[in-house]
Amino acid sequence: MSREYTTVAIVRIEDVIPTSPSNPEDEWRAMATRVSVVEGAEPALNLLLGHAEIPNCRERRPAPRAGEYWVAYMDGVGGPDSVVYNAWPLDFARSLDPRFSGAPAR
Repeated sequence: MSREYTTVAIVRIEDVIPTSPSNPEDEWRAMATRVSVVEGAEPALNLLLGHAEIPNCRERRPAPRAGEYWVAYMDGVGGPDSVVYNAWPLDFARSLDPRFSGAPAR
Protein backbone atom coordinates (compact mmCIF):
# COMPACT_ATOMS: atom_id res chain seq x y z
CA MET A 1 0.00 0.00 0.00
CA SER A 2 1.29 3.43 -0.83
CA ARG A 3 -0.05 5.19 2.26
CA GLU A 4 0.54 4.38 5.91
CA TYR A 5 -2.42 4.50 8.30
CA THR A 6 -2.29 4.72 12.09
CA THR A 7 -5.09 2.21 12.64
CA VAL A 8 -6.22 -0.84 10.69
CA ALA A 9 -9.27 -2.85 11.74
CA ILE A 10 -11.45 -5.64 10.43
CA VAL A 11 -15.11 -4.63 10.41
CA ARG A 12 -18.41 -6.35 9.66
CA ILE A 13 -20.84 -4.54 7.38
CA GLU A 14 -24.19 -4.07 9.12
CA ASP A 15 -26.19 -1.85 6.75
CA VAL A 16 -25.65 -0.31 3.30
CA ILE A 17 -27.40 2.78 1.97
CA PRO A 18 -27.04 3.83 -1.68
CA THR A 19 -26.44 7.59 -1.90
CA SER A 20 -27.13 7.92 -5.62
CA PRO A 21 -30.33 6.36 -6.98
CA SER A 22 -28.84 6.32 -10.48
CA ASN A 23 -25.57 4.73 -9.36
CA PRO A 24 -26.25 2.57 -6.25
CA GLU A 25 -23.25 0.26 -6.77
CA ASP A 26 -20.76 3.13 -7.04
CA GLU A 27 -22.02 5.62 -4.46
CA TRP A 28 -22.91 4.35 -1.01
CA ARG A 29 -22.56 4.65 2.76
CA ALA A 30 -22.28 1.66 5.08
CA MET A 31 -22.44 1.20 8.82
CA ALA A 32 -19.91 -1.30 10.13
CA THR A 33 -19.02 -2.80 13.50
CA ARG A 34 -15.40 -3.28 14.55
CA VAL A 35 -14.51 -6.97 14.83
CA SER A 36 -10.78 -6.76 15.57
CA VAL A 37 -7.89 -4.31 15.57
CA VAL A 38 -4.99 -5.33 13.35
CA GLU A 39 -2.76 -2.35 14.12
CA GLY A 40 -2.93 0.90 16.06
CA ALA A 41 -5.36 2.39 18.54
CA GLU A 42 -8.77 0.86 19.13
CA PRO A 43 -11.26 2.70 16.89
CA ALA A 44 -14.89 3.37 17.66
CA LEU A 45 -17.08 0.26 17.81
CA ASN A 46 -19.36 1.58 15.03
CA LEU A 47 -17.78 3.06 11.92
CA LEU A 48 -19.08 4.75 8.79
CA LEU A 49 -17.64 3.68 5.43
CA GLY A 50 -18.48 5.24 2.11
CA HIS A 51 -17.62 5.71 -1.50
CA ALA A 52 -18.57 8.36 -4.05
CA GLU A 53 -17.72 7.80 -7.69
CA ILE A 54 -15.29 10.37 -9.04
CA PRO A 55 -14.51 10.61 -12.76
CA ASN A 56 -11.41 8.54 -13.57
CA CYS A 57 -11.34 7.08 -10.05
CA ARG A 58 -8.77 4.28 -9.85
CA GLU A 59 -9.98 3.00 -6.49
CA ARG A 60 -13.44 1.72 -7.32
CA ARG A 61 -15.05 -0.29 -4.58
CA PRO A 62 -18.08 -2.50 -5.02
CA ALA A 63 -20.97 -1.70 -2.73
CA PRO A 64 -20.66 -3.95 0.31
CA ARG A 65 -23.32 -6.38 1.41
CA ALA A 66 -24.52 -6.81 4.98
CA GLY A 67 -22.52 -9.53 6.71
CA GLU A 68 -19.34 -9.05 4.67
CA TYR A 69 -16.00 -8.44 6.35
CA TRP A 70 -13.98 -5.43 5.24
CA VAL A 71 -10.70 -3.84 6.30
CA ALA A 72 -10.95 -0.22 7.44
CA TYR A 73 -7.86 2.03 7.28
CA MET A 74 -7.89 5.06 9.59
CA ASP A 75 -5.75 7.97 10.71
CA GLY A 76 -5.96 9.70 14.04
CA VAL A 77 -6.06 8.67 17.67
CA GLY A 78 -8.92 6.16 17.51
CA GLY A 79 -11.87 6.11 19.85
CA PRO A 80 -15.09 7.96 19.02
CA ASP A 81 -13.27 10.30 16.61
CA SER A 82 -12.18 7.49 14.28
CA VAL A 83 -12.40 8.43 10.60
CA VAL A 84 -12.16 5.76 7.93
CA TYR A 85 -10.09 7.00 4.99
CA ASN A 86 -10.01 3.79 3.01
CA ALA A 87 -11.80 0.44 3.13
CA TRP A 88 -11.65 -2.72 1.08
CA PRO A 89 -13.34 -6.13 1.19
CA LEU A 90 -11.18 -8.45 3.29
CA ASP A 91 -10.56 -10.79 0.36
CA PHE A 92 -9.33 -7.88 -1.77
CA ALA A 93 -7.22 -6.43 1.08
CA ARG A 94 -5.30 -9.71 1.10
CA SER A 95 -3.93 -8.82 -2.34
CA LEU A 96 -2.88 -5.30 -1.22
CA ASP A 97 -1.74 -5.61 2.36
CA PRO A 98 0.82 -8.20 3.51
CA ARG A 99 -0.76 -8.24 6.99
CA PHE A 100 -3.61 -10.24 5.47
CA SER A 101 -1.74 -12.40 2.95
CA GLY A 102 0.75 -14.15 5.17
CA ALA A 103 3.58 -12.59 3.13
CA PRO A 104 6.35 -10.86 5.08
CA ALA A 105 6.14 -7.07 5.37
CA ARG A 106 8.75 -5.05 3.47
